[in-house]
Amino acid sequence: MQHIAILCALQQEITPFIRHIPALQEMEWPGIARLWQGQHAGKTLTLVLSGIGKVHAAAAAQSVITHYAPDAVFSCGTAGSLDDQYQIGDIVVGQQTVQHDYGFVLPETFLPFTFRLLTKTKTPKFLKEFPADETLLNAAHQRESQWTPRSQVFYSTIVTGDQVIFSSAKRQALAQQFHATAVDMESAAIAQVCLLNHIPFLSIRGISDHADETIPIDTSHIDPNEFVSYASASVGEKFSLLTKAVMYFSQHPSEFVLSVQARQHMKLAAQNSAVFTLTLFHELPANS
Repeated sequence: MQHIAILCALQQEITPFIRHIPALQEMEWPGIARLWQGQHAGKTLTLVLSGIGKVHAAAAAQSVITHYAPDAVFSCGTAGSLDDQYQIGDIVVGQQTVQHDYGFVLPETFLPFTFRLLTKTKTPKFLKEFPADETLLNAAHQRESQWTPRSQVFYSTIVTGDQVIFSSAKRQALAQQFHATAVDMESAAIAQVCLLNHIPFLSIRGISDHADETIPIDTSHIDPNEFVSYASASVGEKFSLLTKAVMYFSQHPSEFVLSVQARQHMKLAAQNSAVFTLTLFHELPANS
């Protein structure tokens, strides 16, 4: 494996990679996202800023595979915890990924689809989740013993959906239905694209929040009279302050700001994801 591609959704998630590899150069390319290239641990690194969500992630993954033909692809950045034992900054390595919002919405429940992959053979291939590449997983296990920061490294299922989870009930439902311990918005989409292209894939995410109502949003910069007027007119008294705030920001997206604490948590999670991922380069085989 001489050429590795790493996809991140947010600038905050990609910045630690750029800081650790100062020689990275931003490239002009026909894709929809921003892209940097450089060398790390004797391997070529292609770093991609994809944008948020499954469509952005899938489009960026296919574009980088088509134009640069990497030997392996990583999905890195932050994730929400679905497991109470996880702490902010802990690392989750996805043994498998699955889309949590792809399926049947029934009167009593939600039933995930089984994926039918398009293949050139006559025999259809069905999957419930996308398994990580064994070589990349082994590299993660080998480097874990040398991981010195206070954060722990876990191996589990990561679920992906086009939803930002601020709900304890949804958090519990995802954990129970998918036996997952972390949630993000990109990994399973990238995994599916990699599987279709026969490219090894691994997701490495840092825990930035607990996917519940405790995620702090900064409302200090909003005109209080305007917010109260909007909340009262739009949703009355039946919703929580968090729900009212998110509804307000959905109509005023440029004003959405996480609190200082939330930004610090995201920074720590992104930093740990980047550093742990870069250490794996030393364990990757020269050829595969």
